[in-house]
Amino acid sequence: MGYSSLANYKCITPHKWVGRAGYKISAICIHHMAGNLSVMQCGKVFLNNDVSAHYGIDNNGNIGVYVDENDSSWSMGSRVWNRKVVSIELANCTGSPTWKVADKVIERCIDLVVDIAYRNGWTYVAYDGTLSGSDVITHKWVAATACAGPYMINNGKIKYIAQQADKKLKAKRAADKTKKAYTGTFPTLPARGYFKSGDGGTKGTTNVKNLQKLLNWINGGSISVDGIIGPKTINAVLIAQKILGVK
Repeated sequence: MGYSSLANYKCITPHKWVGRAGYKISAICIHHMAGNLSVMQCGKVFLNNDVSAHYGIDNNGNIGVYVDENDSSWSMGSRVWNRKVVSIELANCTGSPTWKVADKVIERCIDLVVDIAYRNGWTYVAYDGTLSGSDVITHKWVAATACAGPYMINNGKIKYIAQQADKKLKAKRAADKTKKAYTGTFPTLPARGYFKSGDGGTKGTTNVKNLQKLLNWINGGSISVDGIIGPKTINAVLIAQKILGVK
């Protein structure tokens, strides 16, 4: 499983393609909901219709996840682009014709873009207003649609999201480089030398907790130090491997 820890609502839809058919995530696409939907209402739309996005953000600042980032959403009107992007739906705070998106939603979107970019190993977020030169794009650039709406497109909001995300991502990467070298003594791991999903309990708790603490130190993250190898710990291991250059 791979999705942002910023998400506080989960409703995985069956309307998706499993995997990405060999494509890597190369862009993050901004959409609008064409309405003031909550993350729960957005999830119901994706459950009941042949359409989906990876994430949605509502006007209360909630972030919903509907498709795992390892899978392809049905959001772009293009099979190839569905394979290449992570899609984010933003709730509107006004209706037609402007379809305004509130500043709060845009700022949450920036945080989500940074998190997606960071976990996928990006070192910057580019934007030049073209498909080939931008890491943050909008649906209108790919298909015959007005999405992400006049407000987002005509007021430079896509560019703003990309530029702010780039600043925050670079700051986060710079903070990684300034971490002091680990000088503590790491306990001996179990004899088999690896953990598997679900490890923990009385035998594995101490070792797993120490692993989780080390992962938080490497990643600058905040996974729970609970002594259990769950999805978030496994995802943190994958992130640490990218940072350390382990293949």
